[in-house]
Amino acid sequence: MPRDDNAAADEAANEALDNGSFEHINCHEHSRLLCALTQAAAETVGLMISFDGEGNPGQAAWGCCGWWGEFRQQDFKAAGQLWRIGNCIGHATNNFADAAGMAAASEVILQGHFVMHTVTASEAQQPQGWLVQCTNCEKIAR
Repeated sequence: MPRDDNAAADEAANEALDNGSFEHINCHEHSRLLCALTQAAAETVGLMISFDGEGNPGQAAWGCCGWWGEFRQQDFKAAGQLWRIGNCIGHATNNFADAAGMAAASEVILQGHFVMHTVTASEAQQPQGWLVQCTNCEKIAR
């Protein structure tokens, strides 16, 4: 589902150009996502990613961001930002930087899917099946 606003990924790419590569992971939001996935309406929970590149040609960087939230009909309501990453890639075109941002966002999604699949498979004996357990999901999830 496309976003109308790509400002967060654009800002991440520009921050990487200005200050060097960085990675911000929000562990609290990851815990909230895992809690939401154990709830009855988990089939509406999803991820939204945004990516962008900067470079024309010259010093280039990409940025990508990911949010979790709920899909309702054709809308996505973000609940929290999971990550924000920016990376300098040296001399490149804007198109190359865009493609690198898309590849990085895809890699983050695939790594997250693998970790959650591995956790659920290895922890299947637990009632909720998640390695990260929430003791008070109602307060955290909303």
